[in-house]
Amino acid sequence: MKRHNPGLKDSGITSILTIFLVVMAAAVLAFVGFTLFKKSDISTSPSQNTPIKEAESSPLMAIAPSSPATPTPSAAVPSSNTSSPGLSTFKNDQYDFQLDYPKSYKALSSKDDLSAYPNGVLLLYSGGQAYDVIVEVWDAKAKYESEYGFSPSDLTVIESGDKFITLLDNTKTPESKKIIESFKQLP
Repeated sequence: MKRHNPGLKDSGITSILTIFLVVMAAAVLAFVGFTLFKKSDISTSPSQNTPIKEAESSPLMAIAPSSPATPTPSAAVPSSNTSSPGLSTFKNDQYDFQLDYPKSYKALSSKDDLSAYPNGVLLLYSGGQAYDVIVEVWDAKAKYESEYGFSPSDLTVIESGDKFITLLDNTKTPESKKIIESFKQLP
């Protein structure tokens, strides 16, 4: 006579169900982690510092949003920033501008460093999880608006001839603000 052991059968189903739930939970966590990682602007290997010369005073061109989601260029505003031995200056001859940044930062401007930023000309990095200031040059207002319409308060836009130079304050630190205030268009 065969014996029926319902506890053994229930144990097998419980094991399979437990394994299935663990695998599904791991898959969901992996998906969420991957999605968050892809959305974040994390730099894993900033590599170079390109200081040009000691800092100089400079004016700032700020934005005045025409609507909550659309920053637009405005006129130059003088900066109260003064020269400091703790600063380096990045100079871009192609777009005729310069800005000051702390010597402890890395100024990344090589093609490899900017590969994730098709319009990028400079990434300033202090060693945290994200670039501190991102400088890009755009051919049209509509292009930077479509990219940065979500956070106009963090974006400074300078109209330079037929181009638009944007400076994104990505970390919202006092140092980032000073860097952006030091922006100066060259003659």
